Amino acid sequence: MFGLRPFGSLPFGAAPVASDAPTIIVAEAQLVITGSYSVYVSTREFITDSTDDPPRQPFDGTLDHPLQFQRSINSDGFSGFIQGQGSMVVKNADGAYDFLPQFYALDGRDQMVRFGIPGTPYRDWITIFAGTASDYHVDEDGFSVVLQDYGYKFDVPLQSNAYAGTGGVEGGEDLTGKRKPLSYGYVANITPVLVSAVAQLYQVHDGQVNAIRAVYTNAAALTFGVDHATPAALMAGTVSEGHFDTCLAAGLFRIRFLLDGDVVTCDVEGDALDGIFVSTVSGIVRRIASRFLQTSSEPVYERKRDEHPTF
Repeated sequence: MFGLRPFGSLPFGAAPVASDAPTIIVAEAQLVITGSYSVYVSTREFITDSTDDPPRQPFDGTLDHPLQFQRSINSDGFSGFIQGQGSMVVKNADGAYDFLPQFYALDGRDQMVRFGIPGTPYRDWITIFAGTASDYHVDEDGFSVVLQDYGYKFDVPLQSNAYAGTGGVEGGEDLTGKRKPLSYGYVANITPVLVSAVAQLYQVHDGQVNAIRAVYTNAAALTFGVDHATPAALMAGTVSEGHFDTCLAAGLFRIRFLLDGDVVTCDVEGDALDGIFVSTVSGIVRRIASRFLQTSSEPVYERKRDEHPTF
């Protein structure tokens, strides 16, 4: 056999079919200044078609080490999350990339590595890595990019909102700076945060919840009363004895009174962002991930000089 085909299955000089065609690995490295400058390289030179995205884009055949990548579980065993790191190297023997450290910052910018066959639409090529760069280094031999996946975005506190300690729904001085609670899915027999002892105001989640199914004092169930549209309405209302009122929109509830030594617990159907409650593991993970991305901030990159070369 020659390659993947039996001898004689194709005539000499015939155009190869997709499985016989040489493959190319390409990398798109975006470097940012006031606008952006992208480096397009591959394991062999080629140019995209006019209908591709990007159209008629030349790729230099200078990609030396397309991708080296590994993933590991952080922290202690399976109690952490998976994070990946790797690198790619572009040839720089001709000094084509020597200018980069003077004008551009690369860390935090999107990086992409694709795999495909010449003659097939570039938009259909397989993405084998999509992530970001944490660092890069340019010398006389190569342009090396340190890669990481988007797991770094999870390296932030899940809850950044804290009580101001100014009274009302922001709690007293004892809660100043303490993070507000979060509840996801079905949670039972939890101890809510006592936000105001005077108003007997409790909070189970920083945001809208689907339901506060039950409230107990010393394991004795109270009777549900009224759900109020706003925290202000909940605070202004009068709670009947033996009942609890809620403000599901803010994850709050009130009871009538509490004796010293009494313990308050509750059962909750947690976070209902935009009125949508999720209870499956996958749904909760996606919901938490979306909160991570909302509370995290992207790093700011500044151009290194007022001028940059023309390409």
